[in-house]
Amino acid sequence: AAPTARIVNVSSLAHTRGQMQWEDINWKETPYNAIQAYGQSKLANILFTKELARKGEGSGVNAYALHPGVINTELGRHLQDTFGPLVVLWKLGMPFIKTPESGANTTIYCAVDESI
Repeated sequence: AAPTARIVNVSSLAHTRGQMQWEDINWKETPYNAIQAYGQSKLANILFTKELARKGEGSGVNAYALHPGVINTELGRHLQDTFGPLVVLWKLGMPFIKTPESGANTTIYCAVDESI
């Protein structure tokens, strides 16, 4: 690895509501819940990044996990199925939701900015 290599993982604030189901990590036995599965996946990203940072300490490889903000991506395509009438709130908030291009700025910053 280069002397100042970086690993950047995209997570979400949803990790704060996530719980790792170590005994059924792939939801084979547990009834699937999209919100819980998303939270678990984002928590897994954080735990993975923390372990990478720990193992890479002193090596010149830094690991970062970030929350890019609320981004207007295809992730919201199933909101109606999950949240029903609350989708109206999503639509009202659309002017304040980042474009994918804008949402990428945080990731790019962590990947290339020399100040961190």
